[in-house]
Amino acid sequence: MDGNSKIIIKPGQSNETLYLFKKAFEIMQLGVTVTDLQGEILYTNPAEADMHGYSVEELIGKDVRIFAPSELWRPLAFEQIKRVKRLKRESVNIRKDGSAFPAQLLSDVIRDADGRPIGIVTTCEDISERKLAEKMLQKVNDELEMRVKERTGELTKINEQLQQDITERKKAEEKIRVYQEQFRSLIVKLALLEEHERKRISEELHDNISQNLALSKIKIAAIKESVSSAGVAGDLGEIQKLIGEAIQFTRSLTFELSPPVLYKLGIEAAIEWLTDKTQEKYGLIIDFVSDGRLKNVNGKISILLYKTVRELLMNIVKHAQASKAKVAIGRDGNNIRIAVDDNGIGFDVEKLYGDSGKIETFGLFSINERINYLGGTIKIKSRPKQGTLVDLLVPMESNTNK
Repeated sequence: MDGNSKIIIKPGQSNETLYLFKKAFEIMQLGVTVTDLQGEILYTNPAEADMHGYSVEELIGKDVRIFAPSELWRPLAFEQIKRVKRLKRESVNIRKDGSAFPAQLLSDVIRDADGRPIGIVTTCEDISERKLAEKMLQKVNDELEMRVKERTGELTKINEQLQQDITERKKAEEKIRVYQEQFRSLIVKLALLEEHERKRISEELHDNISQNLALSKIKIAAIKESVSSAGVAGDLGEIQKLIGEAIQFTRSLTFELSPPVLYKLGIEAAIEWLTDKTQEKYGLIIDFVSDGRLKNVNGKISILLYKTVRELLMNIVKHAQASKAKVAIGRDGNNIRIAVDDNGIGFDVEKLYGDSGKIETFGLFSINERINYLGGTIKIKSRPKQGTLVDLLVPMESNTNK
């Protein structure tokens, strides 16, 4: 065959068919490597070679362990290969110059028409940027939490000073009020910024990765229709299936980051979608109830309420040990009312409040400040072994331009 790639030609496969097969992989941005059962590289595409600093010619015939540190290499025995279907994992890959990078690998066994394993195909994605972004996001979260604690400490000190100096009480109370408004505004701005970033990342995933995968799947489908070899058609079908799964995973991640339903259909539809996904993912039975009377709710209010309900459901999943929950949303006069109820282990509500009389648990503290910013109220009812009810009441026309 001409070009920079090589591939094993089996009886019955035409050069034209294999040429189309090779071209399909050459346009992929993911690295693709095909090995025999002993790990010898039979084929690799330019993306894989470039990712590791090699030319395609250098890799053909090499042992696939050239990509992995010796301490991470765990070859599959032949008996394992006969049983395994698909293996997805994160690993550390080695470039030609000896440098390492984090990689997302997805391997699958290639079988002949009789179902016998004849090779292994592996896709490779360099996830260095994703790992760096995760590290940076964690750093930002840590710094934000530290700032929140520092600001909370400042407010506590101001309150103590007020008790000691009665003559300065009014001036100090006004100062505290300003600090509280600034702090509350900061929490809301951070929440909106986080959702904005989630939406941006979600749109990037949809507009770039999902679109490219969909195009690749269409092109492979077209190639599959044109091949005459059952073996090649089968292999293309396997690849088409892998790409389909990658598309489904990307779509799922896109919705988890920032569900389009929130921006297109509104808060009621978004929270119903959220309860369905939470139930599906964690096995918690959730009953969703809506009166259907919330239309054209302010965008910022919708974002903040959606984030609040998402956090409350995650608290139930992580801490409540509940088997059932209920989310009710509707209109109460000129207010939006949302009630989140569970049958979990409950807790002593009084222990939520410190000496200042304010909620000191950080997660609920943030929710409380967010609801107060919207001009609303939050009521928590709970007793040990009797579940928990969180009732939110927010004006329809909250001032979100502060």
